[in-house]
This record gives sequence, C-alpha cells and structure tokens, in this order.
Amino acid sequence: MPYIGKTPLTGAYQLCDTITTSATATYNLTVGSSPVIPGAAQNCIVSLNGVVQAPVSAYTVSGSTIVFSSTLSATDVIDFILILGNVFDIGKPTDGSVTNASVASNAAIALSKLATTGTMTFASTIGVGGATPAASGAGITFPASASASTNANTLDDYEEGTWTPSIGGTATYTSRYGRYVKIGKMVSVQFAIVVNTLGTGSVELMEGLPFTSENIGALYAQQTGCVSYFGSLAVNTIFIAFYIQNNNTNMYFVGKATSGATCDNGIDIFGNGTEIYGSATYMASA
Repeated sequence: MPYIGKTPLTGAYQLCDTITTSATATYNLTVGSSPVIPGAAQNCIVSLNGVVQAPVSAYTVSGSTIVFSSTLSATDVIDFILILGNVFDIGKPTDGSVTNASVASNAAIALSKLATTGTMTFASTIGVGGATPAASGAGITFPASASASTNANTLDDYEEGTWTPSIGGTATYTSRYGRYVKIGKMVSVQFAIVVNTLGTGSVELMEGLPFTSENIGALYAQQTGCVSYFGSLAVNTIFIAFYIQNNNTNMYFVGKATSGATCDNGIDIFGNGTEIYGSATYMASA
C-alpha cells in the first residue's frame, strides 16, 4: 500500500505470543516461547482492548519484558504486540553490523566499492576475464581464450596442458609426448617423439605446437629450442637443433653432419625409428 511520507525500509517483524493478563503491569515478551528483546518501546506496536497504545507514555520495554504505565486486570485483553525490529531512517545499517549471511550469494558488488589500498586475502580461487573460478585449490583462473592486455605489466594468461608432436603425412609412431606451460605470451614446451614408420611424413619439420608463434621478423631472429637426446637419425650428424618458424606451429630442424663453420638448414633427420627429445621457450602471437 502507498505511504504518506517515508516508507519503512527494513524490519525484523515478529508477532509475540499471546499474553494472558492479570493484576500486574509487567509481562514477558516471547516469540515461539523464546524471549525477544525489542530495540525500544518505539519498535513495538501494542494493541490493548482494541486500542493501539502510545509507546513510552502507555508502556515501556525493559529487556524482554513490557511494562504498562498502569496495572492491568484479568478482564483486559492484549490483542497483539508486534515487534518491528530496526526500522532505518536512512537505510544505513550500524557499522560492523552487516555479516556475510546478510549479503546475497549472487550480489554483484562493484569493484569501486572495495578497498584499493592495503592487502586482500582470498581463501580459494578467483576468476578474471569472465572465467569461472576453479572448484579446488587456491589461485587465479584465466579464461580459456586469453584476453590480451596492451599493458606490458599486466599478466593476462596462464595455462598448462599437453600437445601432440607430429611430422605429418602417413607417419606412424611408437610414442609421442608433449607438455606446455603458458605464462602471458611466453610458452615453454617439452616433447618426445619416436617414429615407427616415416611414410610420407616430413624429414625436417615437426608440427603441432600448442600456440601459434609470434612473427618477430627476419630469419636470423627466429626463436630456437634444443635437443636433449636423439637416436636412429636418418643421417649422421655431430650437431642438431631447431628453430620455431614465424607465425607458425612448426619446428624446423637444423644440424651439421661434419665439422664446419655453419650448420645446415633443413637437415633430413627423420626416418624409420628416429627418436628425438627436446624443449623450447618461445613467444606466442597472443
């Protein structure tokens, strides 16, 4: 219904249990047989013999009791006592009175309302960029697709996972293994590949990197990796390494079959039974 003046904003409305009158002015206030303590006489609506009583002048409250200004009799009837709780004048709760239980579980609190100085502690995970926080552990959850920041000092992505090295074509494998960690644009990868039969697979390229590399320009600025073990190469070599091609997910192998001042590009190392383990760190395009 409409109100004249200010609308009451908040109240813990409680209807007291029925009270049987007698030759006394003091009565206990209970709800569900449990004592209740009104904030003040003004927080109560009291009807006696069909007439609403004026707080303070007609009655006062003390703890969980109501004290009428005059002694009642057994013929008097307390129609009802309604305790309003705290009706706020300006809608501002008392400092320190709002608990977690008082805040809706889906409340969207603006970041601007949170403290911007000091420290903050989170007991579990937080999500950024619209990501759903992980259900276990404690940390920061990033979205599945990076939301790149133009600020050089902003960490905008983190991811761990696996990838599958391949030489393409009809090659078959005895085993393949790949893992990666991506922090921002920097990707660290490890791999192991054991070729069974080469078929039409590449003899110098390995593909399948988890993220497209950044285009950093000239050939001499290519991003490189290292080979920690090799076996059963298709050619004899005294040195083997690889670089990651620009704007690509391929590794291009280089090496040297004999001593010399310059390694050979495109050394044909893959064949039946070739086994290579290695690692690399490169900058992704995003």
